[in-house]
Amino acid sequence: MPDWPELRDDATFGSLVRRPTRLPVRSTEQDAVSTRTVSFSGQVHTWDEMPDESIRVAWSDAPLVAEGVQRDSDTAVRVDGVLHQRMEGWRAYEDRVVVARALRALAARSDGRLEPAGDWFHHSDRLLVPSVAPERRDGTVPAGVDDEPEAAAGAGRRRPVVRVRRREHEKAATTFIHLPAAVRQGVEDAVPDPELWFGEIIQHRRGDQPVSQTVSMLRADGDRAVALRAWRRVPRGSWVTGRPASDALARTDWTVCQLTYELRGQHRAQVTA
Repeated sequence: MPDWPELRDDATFGSLVRRPTRLPVRSTEQDAVSTRTVSFSGQVHTWDEMPDESIRVAWSDAPLVAEGVQRDSDTAVRVDGVLHQRMEGWRAYEDRVVVARALRALAARSDGRLEPAGDWFHHSDRLLVPSVAPERRDGTVPAGVDDEPEAAAGAGRRRPVVRVRRREHEKAATTFIHLPAAVRQGVEDAVPDPELWFGEIIQHRRGDQPVSQTVSMLRADGDRAVALRAWRRVPRGSWVTGRPASDALARTDWTVCQLTYELRGQHRAQVTA
């Protein structure tokens, strides 16, 4: 798979930098991690925030399967001697996958921290076109969690641990552990050591109660890409059982749509800048 135009992590953006410390291991055949106690407090980024040119290159009239936007607020990259913040958006269609990268210049403040000093602009993009029609799988998969509070510390129950070798994969890894083992198995079998890996889990609320969750994920190497969208909704009547909606949602089955793209053909990827 062709690389991006070279960017180098060069400085912190803000005050926190998360770094991977371990190599990847398989997470299959282990319980999914429950979402019952997850704090859904992060900001959700959308394609509306991407530059117009990024939106243009990522457009296709084929049906859209999944998409996501990830903004890196921990580190800055140096381009032509100038520090920039990075934002990447991806869209998986039934006939292709497009990943676009946008940058925004940064400037140093008097206290040494960095702040935006310009608008987002389109920097580069990747087009992944399969050599044959992608394999599609749709189905309903049990959550696969042992979510009873009294069993939380039970002996003999293993939880998935996903270790990453690239810092930019950490968000996807922390999303991956909430998917059922059968889903993780298929993704890891298709792409054991990803070069690209994006993923996030979003929770939707009504008032102070969660009502649904959606996972969007893209994982790719030089030969294959997997895109999936998984979603679930609190079963009707859950609020009258006397248990929090978050408990019911954490044990609800996932509806999963997954596409696997074989990229072993000519012109399977390209980079423009």
